Amino acid sequence: MSNPPPPPAVGAAVQPATGQVMAWIAPAGQLAHLVPLPPARARDLASQLLAAAEAAEQIEDGDHQ
Repeated sequence: MSNPPPPPAVGAAVQPATGQVMAWIAPAGQLAHLVPLPPARARDLASQLLAAAEAAEQIEDGDHQ
């Protein structure tokens, strides 16, 4: 049985010159995808990712329907 690949690395930083949030995701063994976002869109995306993480926890805990 093989080990699953490591999870992607994700992060964000403020780009002061533009007032945008620079979000990135780097799948294991691949180059990062860098996405500039306005603050409101960055908050919306973060909320969606948090909801996805909570759904994944429910699946792992056996609480899915």
